[in-house]
Amino acid sequence: MSPHPVETSAFIFRAFWESRYLTYAHLADITSRQVMTGMVTDDDDAPGMSQTDFDITWENYLTQVDLKKIDIGGGMIHGEAEDFKGDRSDKIVLAHRSEPLTNFQKEIGSSAPFGIADSLVPDTSGNLRRFAFEFLRSYFQDLDRHYLRSLLNNPIVEFAPGEIILHKGRVPDDVYLVVTGTVEKIRSEDDVYNVISAGGLIGEYTGIHRLPSKSAYRTVNFVRALRINARAYEEMIARNGLGDLIDRRAKNREILEQTWLFGETVSPPVLNEISDAMVLHEFGAGESLDDLPDGALFVVDTGEVERLRVVVDTGEVERLRGNVVAGTIDCRNFFAEERILPGGNGTFRYRTTKPSRVYEIPASVIADVPIVMWKILEARDLKSIE
Repeated sequence: MSPHPVETSAFIFRAFWESRYLTYAHLADITSRQVMTGMVTDDDDAPGMSQTDFDITWENYLTQVDLKKIDIGGGMIHGEAEDFKGDRSDKIVLAHRSEPLTNFQKEIGSSAPFGIADSLVPDTSGNLRRFAFEFLRSYFQDLDRHYLRSLLNNPIVEFAPGEIILHKGRVPDDVYLVVTGTVEKIRSEDDVYNVISAGGLIGEYTGIHRLPSKSAYRTVNFVRALRINARAYEEMIARNGLGDLIDRRAKNREILEQTWLFGETVSPPVLNEISDAMVLHEFGAGESLDDLPDGALFVVDTGEVERLRVVVDTGEVERLRGNVVAGTIDCRNFFAEERILPGGNGTFRYRTTKPSRVYEIPASVIADVPIVMWKILEARDLKSIE
């Protein structure tokens, strides 16, 4: 149980290993015993909790486990280390606190810098290479299996937090497939900042074409990556006729990564799928976009598009009276989201104000991407208010 105002859950996990269960307790956003005591009431109609619920909750919090991570941020909605001074767990990690631990707290539990991992059950199954294989197979779906295995026959290397994998302005000697961890992509002069998660390739386009990297790539946490020699990767791409695919993906991903809609925490495999589905449309100035297909979202690459609100006369017969300019969509922004959402309608029409390049993205490739759909809902609601 947790009184945190944002939905949260405390979990205890277990796994059977070498004749017994190993247990891990993740007590996130719990509350202190003192705060919870103040919530106890005998009045069933009053806010708070019963003494029985209180006793059960604290019995659960103090469950003896092999490893227990505790939120000790204090205050109204976070735990206190002092409440666990009698906890018999083998190891307690004190977390969710910015200040150094006090000496009393150090007697209760351990601390851990960001990115440190405890291993209760050692993994000897080679999962890193299995993950790498799955990422490569999603990236090159039609590539023969032996080519994928040859790529896997490269070392997996580890980078510490804050380490630069690829310096800006340098021609990469290697291409890196991120297997675990996250990497920042930074280009300060263009105010470009993206986070590349597992499955992303670093130095692919610049490595193949022997070009200096336009961005710096820096680790956010501990990163393990498959390091592939750029020349060997280039030879594999050329042998299988994949050069055009790589170039098109790199160009389309660059466009997507610079948008508010797709530039945040969209996984690299999903971003590739969206890139593959993009269709380019080119228009002159002043063209109506009424003939654009339904069931798609549109991203402006260059130029500008006006959003027009349809105005009708109401009476015995509704008649179109005209259009009112309700806003403009410039580079790296999107439009027509109202057409792909439930309850969408023809409230808006669109036309270009200058020569424009517009990418069509089918709704089917983004319908199952929660963060993208959430942003589209936000944009639809904001435009409705306008």
